[in-house]
Amino acid sequence: MVLIANSSPELLNNTITGGTRAGVEINGGSPTLTDNRIADNQASGVLILNDADAELTGNAIEGNSLSGSFAAVEIRDGAQALLQYNRIWLNKGSGVYVHAGAQARLVGTSLLGNGLHGISVADGARGELQANSLWWNAQTGLRLKATQSLSLKGNFVSHNLLGVLSDGQGQVLAQINNLFLENTQDASGLGLTAQDSQMNLNALVHPQFLALTQGLAQVGEMVKRLQQGSSSATLEQLIEKVQSLELISADIYRQGRLNEEAKARLIVTQVRLAIERNDLSAAQTLLTSVPASGREALGWRKLGEGFVAQAAGERSEARAAFNAASRGRPKFLEARLALALAEGDKAAALMKKLSDLDRKGLAEAGYHLGQLMQARGNSAGAAELFGRVLWSDPTVIDPVQLLVEWIEVLSRVGQGARADQVAAALDQARPSDPRPVRALVAMAAQNGQHDIAVKWLRTLAERQPDDTKLKVELAGALVDAKKEREAEVLLEEMFKAKPASRDADALVPLARAWRERDAFRAKDLLNEAIA
Repeated sequence: MVLIANSSPELLNNTITGGTRAGVEINGGSPTLTDNRIADNQASGVLILNDADAELTGNAIEGNSLSGSFAAVEIRDGAQALLQYNRIWLNKGSGVYVHAGAQARLVGTSLLGNGLHGISVADGARGELQANSLWWNAQTGLRLKATQSLSLKGNFVSHNLLGVLSDGQGQVLAQINNLFLENTQDASGLGLTAQDSQMNLNALVHPQFLALTQGLAQVGEMVKRLQQGSSSATLEQLIEKVQSLELISADIYRQGRLNEEAKARLIVTQVRLAIERNDLSAAQTLLTSVPASGREALGWRKLGEGFVAQAAGERSEARAAFNAASRGRPKFLEARLALALAEGDKAAALMKKLSDLDRKGLAEAGYHLGQLMQARGNSAGAAELFGRVLWSDPTVIDPVQLLVEWIEVLSRVGQGARADQVAAALDQARPSDPRPVRALVAMAAQNGQHDIAVKWLRTLAERQPDDTKLKVELAGALVDAKKEREAEVLLEEMFKAKPASRDADALVPLARAWRERDAFRAKDLLNEAIA
Protein backbone atom coordinates (compact mmCIF):
# COMPACT_ATOMS: atom_id res chain seq x y z
CA MET A 1 0.00 0.00 0.00
CA VAL A 2 1.12 3.56 -0.77
CA LEU A 3 0.02 6.25 1.73
CA ILE A 4 0.23 9.91 0.71
CA ALA A 5 -0.58 12.28 3.59
CA ASN A 6 -0.75 16.05 3.04
CA SER A 7 1.94 16.04 0.38
CA SER A 8 2.12 16.38 -3.39
CA PRO A 9 4.41 13.76 -4.91
CA GLU A 10 4.26 12.37 -8.44
CA LEU A 11 3.85 8.60 -8.79
CA LEU A 12 4.98 7.57 -12.26
CA ASN A 13 5.18 4.11 -13.88
CA ASN A 14 4.77 2.07 -10.70
CA THR A 15 3.11 -1.30 -10.12
CA ILE A 16 1.08 -1.35 -6.91
CA THR A 17 -0.60 -4.70 -6.25
CA GLY A 18 -1.65 -7.09 -3.52
CA GLY A 19 -2.46 -4.55 -0.79
CA THR A 20 -4.56 -5.61 2.16
CA ARG A 21 -6.34 -2.23 2.04
CA ALA A 22 -6.42 0.37 -0.72
CA GLY A 23 -3.61 0.27 -3.22
CA VAL A 24 -3.03 4.03 -2.89
CA GLU A 25 -4.52 6.18 -0.12
CA ILE A 26 -4.35 9.95 -0.70
CA ASN A 27 -5.06 11.68 2.61
CA GLY A 28 -4.74 15.38 1.75
CA GLY A 29 -2.27 17.11 -0.54
CA SER A 30 -2.21 17.43 -4.33
CA PRO A 31 -0.42 14.39 -5.76
CA THR A 32 -0.39 13.17 -9.37
CA LEU A 33 -0.55 9.52 -10.39
CA THR A 34 0.52 8.83 -13.98
CA ASP A 35 0.84 5.59 -15.94
CA ASN A 36 0.73 3.31 -12.91
CA ARG A 37 -0.75 -0.17 -12.67
CA ILE A 38 -2.84 -0.47 -9.50
CA ALA A 39 -4.31 -3.95 -9.29
CA ASP A 40 -5.56 -6.81 -7.11
CA ASN A 41 -5.88 -4.86 -3.86
CA GLN A 42 -8.37 -5.95 -1.20
CA ALA A 43 -10.15 -2.59 -0.94
CA SER A 44 -10.12 0.32 -3.40
CA GLY A 45 -7.43 0.77 -5.97
CA VAL A 46 -7.21 4.48 -5.11
CA LEU A 47 -8.85 6.14 -2.08
CA ILE A 48 -8.89 9.96 -2.13
CA LEU A 49 -10.10 11.79 1.00
CA ASN A 50 -9.73 14.69 3.46
CA ASP A 51 -9.74 17.65 1.04
CA ALA A 52 -7.10 16.12 -1.21
CA ASP A 53 -6.81 17.41 -4.78
CA ALA A 54 -5.52 14.52 -6.87
CA GLU A 55 -4.86 14.03 -10.56
CA LEU A 56 -4.89 10.54 -12.10
CA THR A 57 -3.79 10.19 -15.73
CA GLY A 58 -3.26 7.09 -17.83
CA ASN A 59 -3.42 4.58 -14.98
CA ALA A 60 -4.60 0.97 -15.21
CA ILE A 61 -6.77 0.34 -12.14
CA GLU A 62 -7.85 -3.29 -12.43
CA GLY A 63 -9.09 -6.21 -10.36
CA ASN A 64 -9.42 -4.34 -7.05
CA SER A 65 -12.12 -4.49 -4.33
CA LEU A 66 -11.40 -8.16 -3.67
CA SER A 67 -12.80 -8.16 -0.13
CA GLY A 68 -15.98 -6.14 -0.53
CA SER A 69 -18.04 -3.69 -2.54
CA PHE A 70 -15.45 -0.92 -2.53
CA ALA A 71 -15.13 1.18 -5.68
CA ALA A 72 -11.90 1.00 -7.65
CA VAL A 73 -11.57 4.78 -7.15
CA GLU A 74 -13.35 6.35 -4.16
CA ILE A 75 -13.45 10.13 -3.66
CA ARG A 76 -14.87 11.38 -0.36
CA ASP A 77 -14.61 13.75 2.64
CA GLY A 78 -14.36 16.96 0.64
CA ALA A 79 -11.72 15.66 -1.77
CA GLN A 80 -11.62 16.44 -5.47
CA ALA A 81 -10.00 14.59 -8.33
CA LEU A 82 -9.33 14.79 -12.04
CA LEU A 83 -9.35 11.38 -13.73
CA GLN A 84 -8.35 11.44 -17.37
CA TYR A 85 -7.63 8.61 -19.80
CA ASN A 86 -7.52 5.91 -17.13
CA ARG A 87 -8.47 2.26 -17.56
CA ILE A 88 -10.73 1.16 -14.70
CA TRP A 89 -11.57 -2.43 -15.56
CA LEU A 90 -12.70 -5.71 -14.03
CA ASN A 91 -12.94 -4.53 -10.43
CA LYS A 92 -15.28 -6.40 -8.06
CA GLY A 93 -17.14 -3.26 -6.98
CA SER A 94 -18.00 -0.09 -8.87
CA GLY A 95 -15.54 1.72 -11.10
CA VAL A 96 -15.73 5.19 -9.49
CA TYR A 97 -17.74 6.37 -6.48
CA VAL A 98 -17.98 10.11 -5.76
CA HIS A 99 -19.32 10.54 -2.22
CA ALA A 100 -21.36 13.44 -0.85
CA GLY A 101 -19.25 16.56 -0.46
CA ALA A 102 -16.64 15.38 -2.97
CA GLN A 103 -16.03 16.48 -6.54
CA ALA A 104 -14.72 14.63 -9.59
CA ARG A 105 -14.01 15.32 -13.24
CA LEU A 106 -13.72 12.25 -15.45
CA VAL A 107 -12.52 12.66 -19.03
CA GLY A 108 -11.80 9.94 -21.58
CA THR A 109 -11.76 7.19 -18.97
CA SER A 110 -12.82 3.62 -19.72
CA LEU A 111 -14.92 1.79 -17.10
CA LEU A 112 -15.37 -1.79 -18.22
CA GLY A 113 -16.55 -5.06 -16.70
CA ASN A 114 -16.85 -3.83 -13.11
CA GLY A 115 -18.95 -5.82 -10.64
CA LEU A 116 -21.40 -3.05 -9.71
CA HIS A 117 -21.78 0.34 -11.39
CA GLY A 118 -19.53 2.14 -13.84
CA ILE A 119 -19.74 5.56 -12.16
CA SER A 120 -21.77 6.36 -9.05
CA VAL A 121 -22.27 9.99 -7.98
CA ALA A 122 -23.93 10.47 -4.59
CA ASP A 123 -26.37 13.19 -3.60
CA GLY A 124 -24.39 16.24 -2.50
CA ALA A 125 -21.44 15.45 -4.76
CA ARG A 126 -20.34 17.40 -7.82
CA GLY A 127 -19.20 15.93 -11.08
CA GLU A 128 -18.31 16.48 -14.71
CA LEU A 129 -18.32 13.37 -16.89
CA GLN A 130 -17.10 13.81 -20.45
CA ALA A 131 -16.31 11.30 -23.21
CA ASN A 132 -16.06 8.27 -20.92
CA SER A 133 -16.83 4.68 -21.96
CA LEU A 134 -18.99 2.63 -19.57
CA TRP A 135 -19.42 -0.87 -20.99
CA TRP A 136 -20.36 -4.29 -19.65
CA ASN A 137 -20.65 -3.28 -15.99
CA ALA A 138 -22.82 -5.69 -14.01
CA GLN A 139 -25.34 -3.14 -12.75
CA THR A 140 -25.68 0.46 -13.95
CA GLY A 141 -23.49 2.44 -16.31
CA LEU A 142 -24.32 5.81 -14.70
CA ARG A 143 -25.79 5.87 -11.18
CA LEU A 144 -26.56 9.52 -10.55
CA LYS A 145 -28.05 11.28 -7.55
CA ALA A 146 -26.26 14.66 -7.65
CA THR A 147 -28.20 15.80 -10.66
CA GLN A 148 -28.27 19.51 -9.77
CA SER A 149 -24.47 19.77 -9.91
CA LEU A 150 -23.63 17.37 -12.70
CA SER A 151 -22.44 17.78 -16.28
CA LEU A 152 -22.64 14.92 -18.79
CA LYS A 153 -21.23 15.11 -22.32
CA GLY A 154 -20.25 12.51 -24.86
CA ASN A 155 -20.30 9.46 -22.61
CA PHE A 156 -20.84 6.07 -24.25
CA VAL A 157 -22.94 3.72 -22.10
CA SER A 158 -23.46 0.22 -23.47
CA HIS A 159 -24.22 -3.37 -22.42
CA ASN A 160 -24.81 -2.61 -18.73
CA LEU A 161 -27.88 -3.89 -16.89
CA LEU A 162 -29.17 -0.29 -16.88
CA GLY A 163 -27.87 2.61 -18.89
CA VAL A 164 -28.66 5.25 -16.27
CA LEU A 165 -30.31 5.09 -12.85
CA SER A 166 -31.38 8.52 -11.68
CA ASP A 167 -34.26 10.89 -11.09
CA GLY A 168 -36.00 12.59 -13.99
CA GLN A 169 -33.49 15.45 -14.09
CA GLY A 170 -30.60 13.00 -14.36
CA GLN A 171 -32.30 11.24 -17.23
CA VAL A 172 -32.75 14.56 -19.01
CA LEU A 173 -29.06 15.33 -18.51
CA ALA A 174 -28.15 11.92 -19.87
CA GLN A 175 -30.21 12.49 -23.00
CA ILE A 176 -28.07 15.43 -24.13
CA ASN A 177 -25.16 14.24 -26.25
CA ASN A 178 -24.60 10.88 -24.60
CA LEU A 179 -24.76 7.56 -26.42
CA PHE A 180 -26.80 4.68 -24.97
CA LEU A 181 -26.81 1.36 -26.83
CA GLU A 182 -28.04 -2.14 -25.93
CA ASN A 183 -28.26 -1.91 -22.16
CA THR A 184 -30.17 -4.96 -20.91
CA GLN A 185 -33.07 -3.51 -18.93
CA ASP A 186 -34.15 -1.15 -21.69
CA ALA A 187 -32.99 -0.46 -25.24
CA SER A 188 -31.11 2.57 -23.98
CA GLY A 189 -31.15 2.41 -20.22
CA LEU A 190 -33.88 3.09 -17.67
CA GLY A 191 -36.23 5.76 -18.92
CA LEU A 192 -34.24 6.50 -22.07
CA THR A 193 -34.91 5.51 -25.64
CA ALA A 194 -32.78 5.74 -28.74
CA GLN A 195 -35.14 8.37 -30.13
CA ASP A 196 -34.34 10.69 -27.19
CA SER A 197 -30.59 10.78 -27.62
CA GLN A 198 -29.10 12.85 -30.42
CA MET A 199 -25.88 10.85 -30.17
CA ASN A 200 -27.85 7.68 -30.85
CA LEU A 201 -29.04 9.20 -34.11
CA ASN A 202 -25.51 10.17 -35.05
CA ALA A 203 -24.31 6.65 -34.22
CA LEU A 204 -27.01 5.20 -36.42
CA VAL A 205 -25.89 7.06 -39.52
CA HIS A 206 -22.18 6.70 -38.82
CA PRO A 207 -20.43 4.58 -41.49
CA GLN A 208 -18.87 2.36 -38.80
CA PHE A 209 -22.07 1.72 -36.85
CA LEU A 210 -22.13 -2.01 -37.58
CA ALA A 211 -18.45 -2.36 -36.68
CA LEU A 212 -19.23 -0.60 -33.40
CA THR A 213 -22.10 -2.91 -32.42
CA GLN A 214 -20.24 -6.05 -33.48
CA GLY A 215 -17.11 -4.93 -31.66
CA LEU A 216 -19.04 -4.30 -28.45
CA ALA A 217 -20.34 -7.87 -28.54
CA GLN A 218 -16.78 -9.15 -28.99
CA VAL A 219 -15.63 -7.03 -26.04
CA GLY A 220 -18.32 -8.64 -23.89
CA GLU A 221 -17.09 -12.13 -24.75
CA MET A 222 -13.49 -11.15 -23.98
CA VAL A 223 -14.50 -9.63 -20.64
CA LYS A 224 -16.39 -12.79 -19.74
CA ARG A 225 -13.40 -14.99 -20.55
CA LEU A 226 -11.03 -12.80 -18.54
CA GLN A 227 -13.39 -12.84 -15.56
CA GLN A 228 -13.46 -16.63 -15.77
CA GLY A 229 -9.66 -16.80 -15.93
CA SER A 230 -9.62 -18.23 -19.44
CA SER A 231 -6.33 -18.09 -21.32
CA SER A 232 -8.16 -17.68 -24.64
CA ALA A 233 -8.45 -13.93 -24.09
CA THR A 234 -5.61 -11.62 -23.17
CA LEU A 235 -5.73 -8.18 -21.65
CA GLU A 236 -3.67 -6.83 -24.55
CA GLN A 237 -6.26 -8.02 -27.08
CA LEU A 238 -9.03 -6.42 -25.07
CA ILE A 239 -7.14 -3.13 -24.83
CA GLU A 240 -6.61 -3.06 -28.59
CA LYS A 241 -10.29 -3.77 -29.31
CA VAL A 242 -11.56 -1.17 -26.84
CA GLN A 243 -9.25 1.51 -28.19
CA SER A 244 -10.50 0.93 -31.74
CA LEU A 245 -14.14 1.24 -30.63
CA GLU A 246 -13.44 4.36 -28.59
CA LEU A 247 -12.13 6.05 -31.73
CA ILE A 248 -15.51 5.44 -33.38
CA SER A 249 -17.48 6.73 -30.38
CA ALA A 250 -15.24 9.81 -30.18
CA ASP A 251 -16.03 10.57 -33.82
CA ILE A 252 -19.75 10.14 -33.13
CA TYR A 253 -19.48 12.59 -30.23
CA ARG A 254 -17.62 15.08 -32.40
CA GLN A 255 -20.40 14.95 -34.97
CA GLY A 256 -23.20 15.03 -32.41
CA ARG A 257 -22.71 18.23 -30.43
CA LEU A 258 -25.87 20.28 -30.59
CA ASN A 259 -26.22 24.03 -30.39
CA GLU A 260 -29.41 25.99 -29.98
CA GLU A 261 -29.91 26.21 -33.74
CA ALA A 262 -29.68 22.43 -34.14
CA LYS A 263 -32.17 21.89 -31.31
CA ALA A 264 -34.56 24.35 -32.93
CA ARG A 265 -34.14 22.62 -36.29
CA LEU A 266 -34.98 19.23 -34.79
CA ILE A 267 -38.12 20.56 -33.12
CA VAL A 268 -39.30 22.23 -36.34
CA THR A 269 -38.75 18.88 -38.07
CA GLN A 270 -41.08 17.33 -35.49
CA VAL A 271 -43.57 20.13 -36.17
CA ARG A 272 -43.57 19.24 -39.88
CA LEU A 273 -44.03 15.54 -39.10
CA ALA A 274 -47.00 16.36 -36.85
CA ILE A 275 -48.52 18.41 -39.68
CA GLU A 276 -48.04 15.48 -42.08
CA ARG A 277 -50.00 13.35 -39.59
CA ASN A 278 -52.77 16.01 -39.69
CA ASP A 279 -52.14 16.70 -35.99
CA LEU A 280 -52.12 20.50 -36.00
CA SER A 281 -52.62 20.68 -32.24
CA ALA A 282 -49.43 18.67 -31.62
CA ALA A 283 -47.55 20.88 -34.09
CA GLN A 284 -48.65 24.01 -32.24
CA THR A 285 -47.61 22.52 -28.90
CA LEU A 286 -44.20 21.49 -30.23
CA LEU A 287 -43.66 24.97 -31.62
CA THR A 288 -43.74 26.47 -28.13
CA SER A 289 -40.64 24.44 -27.18
CA VAL A 290 -38.42 25.89 -29.92
CA PRO A 291 -35.55 27.75 -28.17
CA ALA A 292 -36.25 31.48 -28.16
CA SER A 293 -32.64 32.60 -27.72
CA GLY A 294 -30.28 33.36 -30.55
CA ARG A 295 -30.90 34.71 -34.03
CA GLU A 296 -30.69 31.29 -35.69
CA ALA A 297 -33.10 29.61 -33.28
CA LEU A 298 -35.57 32.47 -33.69
CA GLY A 299 -35.35 32.01 -37.45
CA TRP A 300 -36.35 28.37 -37.07
CA ARG A 301 -39.20 29.38 -34.77
CA LYS A 302 -40.53 31.74 -37.44
CA LEU A 303 -40.22 28.97 -39.99
CA GLY A 304 -42.24 26.66 -37.74
CA GLU A 305 -44.89 29.35 -37.33
CA GLY A 306 -45.09 29.56 -41.10
CA PHE A 307 -45.61 25.80 -41.46
CA VAL A 308 -48.36 25.84 -38.81
CA ALA A 309 -50.09 28.83 -40.42
CA GLN A 310 -49.88 27.19 -43.83
CA ALA A 311 -51.42 23.98 -42.47
CA ALA A 312 -54.23 26.04 -40.93
CA GLY A 313 -54.98 27.63 -44.31
CA GLU A 314 -53.67 31.05 -43.25
CA ARG A 315 -51.63 31.74 -46.39
CA SER A 316 -50.80 35.39 -45.84
CA GLU A 317 -49.64 34.70 -42.26
CA ALA A 318 -47.53 31.80 -43.53
CA ARG A 319 -45.84 33.96 -46.17
CA ALA A 320 -45.16 36.67 -43.59
CA ALA A 321 -43.55 34.15 -41.23
CA PHE A 322 -41.43 32.59 -44.00
CA ASN A 323 -40.36 36.06 -45.12
CA ALA A 324 -39.40 37.04 -41.56
CA ALA A 325 -37.34 33.86 -41.20
CA SER A 326 -35.51 34.43 -44.49
CA ARG A 327 -34.80 38.10 -43.69
CA GLY A 328 -33.29 37.16 -40.36
CA ARG A 329 -30.71 34.93 -42.07
CA PRO A 330 -29.90 35.51 -45.75
CA LYS A 331 -28.63 31.92 -46.15
CA PHE A 332 -31.59 30.33 -44.35
CA LEU A 333 -32.38 27.83 -47.09
CA GLU A 334 -35.45 26.21 -45.51
CA ALA A 335 -37.14 29.60 -45.17
CA ARG A 336 -36.27 30.65 -48.72
CA LEU A 337 -37.63 27.39 -50.12
CA ALA A 338 -40.83 27.60 -48.09
CA LEU A 339 -41.34 31.20 -49.21
CA ALA A 340 -40.63 30.29 -52.84
CA LEU A 341 -43.11 27.42 -52.77
CA ALA A 342 -45.71 29.56 -51.02
CA GLU A 343 -45.31 32.17 -53.76
CA GLY A 344 -45.56 29.57 -56.54
CA ASP A 345 -41.98 29.24 -57.82
CA LYS A 346 -41.58 26.53 -60.43
CA ALA A 347 -39.44 23.43 -59.95
CA ALA A 348 -36.84 24.58 -62.47
CA ALA A 349 -36.25 27.81 -60.58
CA LEU A 350 -35.95 25.89 -57.33
CA MET A 351 -33.48 23.47 -58.93
CA LYS A 352 -31.23 26.36 -59.94
CA LYS A 353 -31.37 27.94 -56.48
CA LEU A 354 -30.62 24.61 -54.83
CA SER A 355 -27.74 23.82 -57.16
CA ASP A 356 -26.13 27.18 -56.45
CA LEU A 357 -26.46 26.69 -52.71
CA ASP A 358 -25.30 23.07 -52.79
CA ARG A 359 -21.98 24.14 -54.25
CA LYS A 360 -21.53 26.18 -51.08
CA GLY A 361 -21.82 22.97 -49.04
CA LEU A 362 -25.20 23.49 -47.40
CA ALA A 363 -26.70 20.22 -46.22
CA GLU A 364 -30.27 21.52 -46.49
CA ALA A 365 -29.69 22.31 -50.13
CA GLY A 366 -28.34 18.84 -50.76
CA TYR A 367 -31.39 17.24 -49.19
CA HIS A 368 -33.94 19.27 -51.14
CA LEU A 369 -31.99 18.95 -54.37
CA GLY A 370 -31.96 15.19 -53.79
CA GLN A 371 -35.73 15.23 -53.40
CA LEU A 372 -36.17 17.11 -56.66
CA MET A 373 -33.80 14.75 -58.47
CA GLN A 374 -35.73 11.78 -57.11
CA ALA A 375 -39.02 13.30 -58.30
CA ARG A 376 -37.53 13.77 -61.78
CA GLY A 377 -36.31 10.17 -61.95
CA ASN A 378 -32.62 10.83 -61.30
CA SER A 379 -32.18 8.19 -58.58
CA ALA A 380 -28.39 8.05 -58.92
CA GLY A 381 -28.07 11.78 -58.30
CA ALA A 382 -30.51 11.58 -55.39
CA ALA A 383 -28.56 8.69 -53.83
CA GLU A 384 -25.32 10.66 -54.01
CA LEU A 385 -26.87 13.77 -52.48
CA PHE A 386 -28.70 11.94 -49.67
CA GLY A 387 -25.47 10.14 -48.81
CA ARG A 388 -23.59 13.44 -48.73
CA VAL A 389 -26.20 14.95 -46.40
CA LEU A 390 -26.06 11.94 -44.05
CA TRP A 391 -22.36 12.32 -43.40
CA SER A 392 -22.42 16.12 -43.21
CA ASP A 393 -25.60 16.89 -41.26
CA PRO A 394 -28.15 14.11 -40.62
CA THR A 395 -30.41 16.48 -38.62
CA VAL A 396 -31.59 18.36 -41.73
CA ILE A 397 -34.89 16.48 -41.36
CA ASP A 398 -36.01 13.54 -39.26
CA PRO A 399 -32.90 11.29 -39.54
CA VAL A 400 -34.95 8.11 -39.95
CA GLN A 401 -36.90 9.65 -42.82
CA LEU A 402 -33.63 10.74 -44.44
CA LEU A 403 -32.24 7.21 -44.15
CA VAL A 404 -35.41 5.66 -45.54
CA GLU A 405 -35.27 7.97 -48.57
CA TRP A 406 -31.61 7.08 -49.06
CA ILE A 407 -32.42 3.36 -48.81
CA GLU A 408 -35.12 3.73 -51.46
CA VAL A 409 -32.88 5.42 -54.02
CA LEU A 410 -29.97 3.06 -53.31
CA SER A 411 -32.19 0.11 -54.19
CA ARG A 412 -33.19 1.80 -57.44
CA VAL A 413 -29.61 2.28 -58.62
CA GLY A 414 -28.42 -1.29 -58.11
CA GLN A 415 -27.02 -0.89 -54.60
CA GLY A 416 -29.49 -3.27 -53.00
CA ALA A 417 -26.94 -4.89 -50.69
CA ARG A 418 -25.95 -1.50 -49.26
CA ALA A 419 -29.61 -0.53 -48.93
CA ASP A 420 -30.35 -3.80 -47.07
CA GLN A 421 -27.41 -3.20 -44.74
CA VAL A 422 -28.48 0.34 -43.89
CA ALA A 423 -32.12 -0.66 -43.37
CA ALA A 424 -31.18 -3.62 -41.13
CA ALA A 425 -28.89 -1.42 -39.01
CA LEU A 426 -31.61 1.20 -38.75
CA ASP A 427 -34.17 -1.39 -37.65
CA GLN A 428 -31.74 -2.75 -35.05
CA ALA A 429 -31.30 0.72 -33.56
CA ARG A 430 -34.95 1.79 -33.84
CA PRO A 431 -37.09 -1.38 -33.50
CA SER A 432 -40.13 0.64 -32.43
CA ASP A 433 -40.15 2.58 -35.71
CA PRO A 434 -41.78 0.60 -38.58
CA ARG A 435 -40.27 2.69 -41.38
CA PRO A 436 -36.96 0.78 -41.75
CA VAL A 437 -38.78 -2.56 -42.07
CA ARG A 438 -41.26 -0.97 -44.45
CA ALA A 439 -38.31 0.02 -46.63
CA LEU A 440 -37.05 -3.58 -46.59
CA VAL A 441 -40.49 -4.88 -47.56
CA ALA A 442 -40.73 -2.42 -50.45
CA MET A 443 -37.27 -3.36 -51.74
CA ALA A 444 -38.02 -7.07 -51.56
CA ALA A 445 -41.35 -6.69 -53.37
CA GLN A 446 -39.77 -4.47 -56.03
CA ASN A 447 -37.12 -7.13 -56.68
CA GLY A 448 -39.61 -10.02 -56.71
CA GLN A 449 -38.12 -11.44 -53.49
CA HIS A 450 -41.45 -12.46 -52.02
CA ASP A 451 -40.01 -14.75 -49.32
CA ILE A 452 -37.93 -11.85 -47.99
CA ALA A 453 -40.96 -9.55 -48.06
CA VAL A 454 -42.85 -12.18 -46.04
CA LYS A 455 -40.01 -12.37 -43.50
CA TRP A 456 -40.05 -8.63 -42.83
CA LEU A 457 -43.84 -8.41 -42.78
CA ARG A 458 -43.86 -11.19 -40.18
CA THR A 459 -41.46 -9.06 -38.12
CA LEU A 460 -43.85 -6.11 -38.29
CA ALA A 461 -46.85 -8.32 -37.48
CA GLU A 462 -45.09 -9.73 -34.41
CA ARG A 463 -44.41 -6.20 -33.19
CA GLN A 464 -47.97 -5.05 -33.92
CA PRO A 465 -50.12 -8.16 -33.29
CA ASP A 466 -53.43 -6.23 -33.25
CA ASP A 467 -52.95 -4.55 -36.62
CA THR A 468 -55.39 -6.32 -38.95
CA LYS A 469 -54.34 -4.32 -42.03
CA LEU A 470 -50.81 -5.56 -41.51
CA LYS A 471 -52.04 -9.15 -41.38
CA VAL A 472 -53.91 -8.62 -44.64
CA GLU A 473 -50.74 -7.27 -46.23
CA LEU A 474 -48.81 -10.28 -44.92
CA ALA A 475 -51.44 -12.62 -46.38
CA GLY A 476 -51.04 -10.99 -49.79
CA ALA A 477 -47.27 -11.42 -49.60
CA LEU A 478 -47.71 -15.08 -48.62
CA VAL A 479 -49.83 -15.63 -51.74
CA ASP A 480 -47.14 -13.95 -53.87
CA ALA A 481 -44.61 -16.32 -52.28
CA LYS A 482 -46.76 -19.36 -53.22
CA LYS A 483 -47.73 -20.00 -49.60
CA GLU A 484 -51.47 -19.89 -50.14
CA ARG A 485 -52.38 -22.25 -47.29
CA GLU A 486 -50.52 -20.10 -44.76
CA ALA A 487 -52.33 -17.02 -46.06
CA GLU A 488 -55.69 -18.78 -45.74
CA VAL A 489 -55.01 -19.89 -42.15
CA LEU A 490 -53.78 -16.42 -41.18
CA LEU A 491 -56.89 -14.70 -42.52
CA GLU A 492 -59.40 -17.23 -41.19
CA GLU A 493 -57.88 -16.96 -37.70
CA MET A 494 -58.07 -13.18 -37.95
CA PHE A 495 -61.75 -13.33 -39.01
CA LYS A 496 -62.50 -15.62 -36.08
CA ALA A 497 -60.80 -13.32 -33.58
CA LYS A 498 -62.15 -10.11 -35.12
CA PRO A 499 -65.26 -10.68 -37.27
CA ALA A 500 -65.32 -7.00 -38.31
CA SER A 501 -62.01 -7.51 -40.11
CA ARG A 502 -63.75 -9.61 -42.79
CA ASP A 503 -63.95 -6.75 -45.27
CA ALA A 504 -63.17 -6.30 -48.97
CA ASP A 505 -59.47 -5.62 -48.37
CA ALA A 506 -59.09 -8.93 -46.53
CA LEU A 507 -61.30 -11.01 -48.83
CA VAL A 508 -59.32 -10.21 -51.98
CA PRO A 509 -56.07 -11.91 -50.84
CA LEU A 510 -58.15 -14.79 -49.48
CA ALA A 511 -59.72 -15.19 -52.93
CA ARG A 512 -56.26 -15.14 -54.48
CA ALA A 513 -55.20 -17.89 -52.07
CA TRP A 514 -58.06 -20.10 -53.29
CA ARG A 515 -57.73 -19.30 -57.01
CA GLU A 516 -55.49 -22.25 -57.97
CA ARG A 517 -57.21 -24.83 -55.77
CA ASP A 518 -60.87 -23.90 -56.19
CA ALA A 519 -61.80 -21.23 -58.73
CA PHE A 520 -65.48 -21.31 -57.68
CA ARG A 521 -64.58 -20.67 -54.05
CA ALA A 522 -62.34 -17.81 -55.15
CA LYS A 523 -65.17 -16.31 -57.21
CA ASP A 524 -67.58 -16.53 -54.26
CA LEU A 525 -65.09 -14.66 -52.09
CA LEU A 526 -64.65 -11.93 -54.70
CA ASN A 527 -68.42 -11.57 -54.98
CA GLU A 528 -68.59 -11.21 -51.20
CA ALA A 529 -65.88 -8.55 -51.36
CA ILE A 530 -67.77 -6.37 -53.83
CA ALA A 531 -71.22 -6.99 -52.37
